[in-house]
Amino acid sequence: MATSTLAGATAKAMPLSVPARDGFALAAVLFEPSTPAPANAPIVVIASATATPQGFYARFASFLVENGVAAAITFDYRGVGGSMPPSKSLRGFVADINDWARLDTPGVTDFMRARFGTSRELVAVGHSVGGHMIMLHPDQEHVARSVQVTVGTAYYGSYTFPKSMRMAVMHYVLFPGLVALYDYLPSGDLNIAGLTNLPGGVGKQWSYWSRARSYFAREPENAAHARAWTGKSMLLSFTDDNSIDARHTSDMLEFVPNGQVEWIYLDPADLGLSKVDHMGFFFKAMREALWKPVLKYILTGEIPPELATKNRRLSKPPLRAKL
Repeated sequence: MATSTLAGATAKAMPLSVPARDGFALAAVLFEPSTPAPANAPIVVIASATATPQGFYARFASFLVENGVAAAITFDYRGVGGSMPPSKSLRGFVADINDWARLDTPGVTDFMRARFGTSRELVAVGHSVGGHMIMLHPDQEHVARSVQVTVGTAYYGSYTFPKSMRMAVMHYVLFPGLVALYDYLPSGDLNIAGLTNLPGGVGKQWSYWSRARSYFAREPENAAHARAWTGKSMLLSFTDDNSIDARHTSDMLEFVPNGQVEWIYLDPADLGLSKVDHMGFFFKAMREALWKPVLKYILTGEIPPELATKNRRLSKPPLRAKL
């Protein structure tokens, strides 16, 4: 396994189009170091959060290839960012989250394996729903290990009151109603929760999942796939996450009983940070406290002690939502 960094390397970013497994064109950016990486350096696929264009991850991807990773790729799921249908309109565009997991993310891993060979380890980094892309990947054996950042369900009942009621209104009334009215989810047009617009199928499926504790495992095919997932993963979550909390992560881990998941639950203050929340891991300010330890895991597969020793779950039992 690779352990060295690339002295003086800078990141080269190349925009390109990558075919999903059904041929849909996905906008992507490939990051490579200016200095060739060691032959045993891994390659990395970064799977985004819902409604988060790939540019949000560019600094993190650059950091990886400047410090020992052979290549990293970011991409937009169909219906997000640069991965628009030929009509450039989401109205009537047929796509859902399962397409992101079964067609888009596998298409990107196929591209990386074809370009860089199968001798290099492929490491996935999944942010929020991007973690689900890893667990639901149809070819889990292609992923050597993964880093999951702020990953959990969005089940409304696992939020505390009164947020649980707000989320119930969102997923029982608001999102389904908007999709029925517009034929897509105009979350960006209406400035809902900082989201971009989304295909109607994504909005409907997100709400369908969020109305049950079983979330994506509410669908039998997803449940079976999750039970069969045996992947090795380091999952990071944070006590100040305002989008999901430990109950949502705990719920999700019940769906993957055979996964080799090291869940590290961190208080930002223990890392000398004022805030991380749901998105902050990918801010440049996290380079020292979070990016460098995670890089060690990406390169070697070893859990970084500087994070493991600060795990708030060491002294507390796992949190479970009430059925």
